[in-house]
Amino acid sequence: GSLRTGGGVWDVGLSLTHHMLQIHQGILGPGGEKCGPSKGFKGPEETPRKGLKGTEETPTKGFQGTRVLELGAGCGYPGMIAAAMGAVRVVCSDRMDHLEHMARNVALNNLQSSVEVRELDWEDRESGGLRGEEFDWVVGSDLVYEADSHEPLLLTLRSFCGPGTRILLGQEIRSEVHFGFFQRLPLHFLV
Repeated sequence: GSLRTGGGVWDVGLSLTHHMLQIHQGILGPGGEKCGPSKGFKGPEETPRKGLKGTEETPTKGFQGTRVLELGAGCGYPGMIAAAMGAVRVVCSDRMDHLEHMARNVALNNLQSSVEVRELDWEDRESGGLRGEEFDWVVGSDLVYEADSHEPLLLTLRSFCGPGTRILLGQEIRSEVHFGFFQRLPLHFLV
């Protein structure tokens, strides 16, 4: 099969990993707010988290020691960056036709001990054997292409998020379809 969308790192994937690095280094808070002495920020461990609606906020420490799920991982770049920043478990997930390429990238970067490559179909969230697992971070870039993917993606996000989970999504807005998804997020999550 062709790796049309998952065969390389797109601009939004690069922007997402840049944002992840800034969060990890304490330059940005997990919500994108600038951090520093003028804001009274003392480090990433004191940054409040936003999880599922109605849950308590808890502190975060960037990506060090966390569990990360990358959705629609393609070549797995953001997931591998999370592993390089000290995540103890990273699951890079995508459709079956992307897994071989992704696994090869993980092996080329010697990250097999911390990065798992799994199939995950948003229509069948049990497809990757991850049922009931919660992650500290769920990341993804350019996930929303068509309106019929909105509901499966929202349900997938909810199924892997616990009270302290942070979701970090990047999307190049190419059409009104993309706005529709992001307008629905506040109905399900604190944003």
